Amino acid sequence: MKKRGFLLAMALLVLPIAALMIFSVSRLVLTESGMSMQAQRKMRAFYVAQAGLAAAYHGFGANNYNAVTHEPDGSTNVPAGDPKLYNPYNLPFLTRAADGWYTWAWNPGDPVANSFTGSGQAEGYRFQVYFPDPGHWRIVCEGRVGAMVSRQEQWGELRSAYEYVDFDNGDTSDFNMAENHLVEGPVHANGNMYLRPWSTLGFKILTTTIVEPVTPAQLNMKSSSITAAGKIIRYEDAWGRQDPGGTVSISRGSAAGPLVIMEGRDQGAVGAGNAYDSDHPLWKDTSSGAIPKWGGTVSDGQLGVKKRAVPLRDSLLPGGYYDQKSALPGNLKITPGDADTAWMHTKTFYNQAEDRQVTVKEIDIAAMNAAGVFPSNGLIYSTAPLRIVNGAKLPGPITISSDQTIYTKSDFNMVDPDGSGVDQKLSAALVTSDRVYNLTDSFNDADSFTFHPATSPPAKAVDPPRYATDKPNVVEINAAVVDGQPTTNVRAWANDAANPYFVPSTYVNPLNGEDTGAKAVATTSILGLTVPVKIAYPNSMGYLENLQQCQVVQHGSVVHLRTGKMARYDNADADPTNASYDPLVSPWLTKSYYIPPYADPSLGLITRQQIHDPRLVTQPPPFVPFTSRKLLWRVLN
Repeated sequence: MKKRGFLLAMALLVLPIAALMIFSVSRLVLTESGMSMQAQRKMRAFYVAQAGLAAAYHGFGANNYNAVTHEPDGSTNVPAGDPKLYNPYNLPFLTRAADGWYTWAWNPGDPVANSFTGSGQAEGYRFQVYFPDPGHWRIVCEGRVGAMVSRQEQWGELRSAYEYVDFDNGDTSDFNMAENHLVEGPVHANGNMYLRPWSTLGFKILTTTIVEPVTPAQLNMKSSSITAAGKIIRYEDAWGRQDPGGTVSISRGSAAGPLVIMEGRDQGAVGAGNAYDSDHPLWKDTSSGAIPKWGGTVSDGQLGVKKRAVPLRDSLLPGGYYDQKSALPGNLKITPGDADTAWMHTKTFYNQAEDRQVTVKEIDIAAMNAAGVFPSNGLIYSTAPLRIVNGAKLPGPITISSDQTIYTKSDFNMVDPDGSGVDQKLSAALVTSDRVYNLTDSFNDADSFTFHPATSPPAKAVDPPRYATDKPNVVEINAAVVDGQPTTNVRAWANDAANPYFVPSTYVNPLNGEDTGAKAVATTSILGLTVPVKIAYPNSMGYLENLQQCQVVQHGSVVHLRTGKMARYDNADADPTNASYDPLVSPWLTKSYYIPPYADPSLGLITRQQIHDPRLVTQPPPFVPFTSRKLLWRVLN
């Protein structure tokens, strides 16, 4: 009896304690569950804000990094209709609120597929974009899920793409020529930078010299900044072709003598790790590496160089940034359906490099000025391919932009177009998501359709002088030249199982065993020797002709956006007779007539002269493409 009473007393004592423990555990579970739910909501709001920042920056790029929602104080709205107002373009479901912020929202009852988090709670983000000072941008975004809000910001810097004599949004092969190449000005690549001139003995067919010898090829770079976010590579190019010999000298600024000779095969440095480049074991050495050797002039990703974002391809497409700006007063838009005028004519010729017939709107700059229609605000945008003629002397600063190919014929924006001895060149730019080709004065539309056999190579192009002291056969292009094509866009070099045009090896001259640096994409037999009927050079630099008696001179800037859309290998996407024809794709190159420029060394001529024009920065042409780099991201709350 006493035992049962004791057990009952113990049970009565333990039950309240157990109940208290169950209550405490339940409360703790509920509290932790609530905290977990809060953490989930907070995390969801965080990621919605991240999505908003990404959307805002994407739209910023489509606006050429040059449009805002607010004035520099961050609170004053940019009024509707202001040319600098941020345009959302292809960002869906955005509206602009009365406070100037762009907003996106999802609410219960909206299509579930449109929800970002799938939580079933109301969600959304809003953002603003403005320039606190002329060189820096700020994006603020607030993400919301239910009652939870995450506020974040990004800061970055803005710079003109024209600050560089050569800027590449990927791997750059602009310095891999079989010629003597002088480069003066800052150079940058977002990928690898290949510094590998091509020495060649050339080759002959019987007694006819097809390609002049260039031994050694010389690359002379005078620059205060040579940077690559990837590597700087001396011993090979983007196609994996090994250094054939040549000289690379790098000077600081405009110094007369080389600061450093970058070793290559001619100096006994053969293969990866032997040439003095990013793969050399001493490259990062603090006492004898790249930084002390060049005094900071030459640097790569291993040494802290960062990528710079370029405007999105959308900015050059119909309805995009340049199209929108062409609608402003004093600008001009051209379409394929426009009728011919005294200053614009429809012309057709054969582009041997692309292996297709092209129809362009040919714009005569002199006639346009005479007719009083040269754009006073300096912008032409075209949805048709363009060819610019009589552009040696410009009436005013100009940006000619297109989503398709741009051609120039003869000299464009000459320093001294009439022999007066006065520098008359103006700020000018050719901007396209496709390609820019420069033709000589001797380019003949009718002859472009002619197929020259191997025994009759294409005649050497000429560019006659315009006045007594003008040097003959100098192709002068003074402008910022902006294109959108990838580095390796010659189909004979693209080793892919889907590519029927790949040629497995370069063409070797059967008479001397010299690797010419070209590929024979079509051959014939002459006296038992296999010789090329068509050849393909990987480094065409936008030329279609045999330039062996020409010198190419450019003062300005070369910018490769690398945003172009390439056709399929069979070119079906670029064939107007094909049902899948899309005018916004670019065909692969074949390279049939192009032979690199050659200047007789005894004349002391530089084959290609590429010099930065600071006027493009201090007095820029209209609607400069900008580059952007993110500097800071942080959570505000």
